[in-house]
Amino acid sequence: MKKINFIIMALLAISVSTNASLYKVHYDKLVANIEAKGTKSVSIATLDHRAKIQKEGSSPDCVGYVRSTVGIPYSLETKSKKPFSDDVSSSINESFAKKGFKCSVTTTTPNDSANIVVDKLKNSGSDISILLVTNLWWTDTHMATLLEYDVTVNVYDKSGNLLVSKNFTESSKGLGVNIWGNEYQKNIPNGFTEALERFFNDPEIKKVLE
Repeated sequence: MKKINFIIMALLAISVSTNASLYKVHYDKLVANIEAKGTKSVSIATLDHRAKIQKEGSSPDCVGYVRSTVGIPYSLETKSKKPFSDDVSSSINESFAKKGFKCSVTTTTPNDSANIVVDKLKNSGSDISILLVTNLWWTDTHMATLLEYDVTVNVYDKSGNLLVSKNFTESSKGLGVNIWGNEYQKNIPNGFTEALERFFNDPEIKKVLE
């Protein structure tokens, strides 16, 4: 009996380990429909200040949970295997480049302060700098996917002066069903690009970008 129990526990451990490594979602190099157009140089940075990362020790590429039929949560990670902040900046870069802007990306770590990152952006010499701070970004997928976020978008001029700062929040926004178990791989990227469009098509933010 002990041997059988040991085998069962070993198989369960393998199953959990395997499942935990299977759940990936695409966040990098996505293109949102940004309304602003221009040829200005833009430096982009994303600062990951999520409590899940800073206080709870989750990996920077962790972006949520995918739950089993009975509700057991497994970690959802970026498909690129890069930190979430890198993927966000990548997609902002792609979106603005499509509209004619000359973009560059400034990398950050979760331990960076906003002041340190702003200095880096200022030193880039770009006409405009964008700092997106993610205080919260998390999806939870079971039979459907829910998204919650708390994101602040800051835009600076060439001298490092703050032009506009706006906070955007969402609580338990539905991103679609997950009946077949893999719909989240489409629903989450769509929800992400919609969020970027909400941020950067905001009238106050759009005005200082053009």
